[in-house]
Amino acid sequence: MENKELIKKLKKEQAKLDKKLLKLAIFLMDQEDSQTVSDLQLNLLNVQRDAMSAYSNVLEMRIDDLKGNSDAD
Repeated sequence: MENKELIKKLKKEQAKLDKKLLKLAIFLMDQEDSQTVSDLQLNLLNVQRDAMSAYSNVLEMRIDDLKGNSDAD
């Protein structure tokens, strides 16, 4: 797969992930006002948010790296 195709695929994946991450972040902020889930669920959702954020950051690093290597293609 050429870098341009892979970059496009990774950007699409990251955009979908970031959309879900934003929805989760909004939900978690709403939980501060009125908690509707158990404490355990809230803690697990915070762990999930952190993992999703880390994954998005890794995708961004991969995209940046591939952009840097696209000159070699």
